This record gives sequence, C-alpha cells and structure tokens, in this order.
Amino acid sequence: MKHGLTVHRGRGVFIYEDKLISHATDGMLFALNPATGRLIWEAAMIDYQSGQQPSGAPVAFGGSIVVPYNCTAWTAP
Repeated sequence: MKHGLTVHRGRGVFIYEDKLISHATDGMLFALNPATGRLIWEAAMIDYQSGQQPSGAPVAFGGSIVVPYNCTAWTAP
C-alpha cells in the first residue's frame, strides 16, 4: 500500500471480459490479466483517506463494475 494504510482482508475477485477484477484498501479498482498478473487498468473509486472500506466483492451490472462500500470511518471522533 503506497499510502501506509492497514491492509484489510479482501472481499473477492471476479472474471469479467477476460480480466480479473478486484479492489484495494486504498480505494483503487483494478483489472489484471489472469494469465500473467499484469495490470491492465486501474481507477480510483474513493479518497483513500475517507476511512471507508469495500464491503463486498465487485460485480458487473449493465456494463459497469459496482463495488459495495461501508458507510462508516475507521475511527470515531
């Protein structure tokens, strides 16, 4: 993790259009070539400093990739 965040457990991966799709604690969604592990693309989903975490595996719906997120921060005020 390039931001120094605690890495939490993964919530799953899936294959979509010949790509392995997953997400990371720092808010990045990414696609890998399942045969080589090479990064195909990545996209920021949220600001990694928000404290929110993915709460489920990504899924494809209507040509989009959807990732469920929790609604609470890591720490209370």
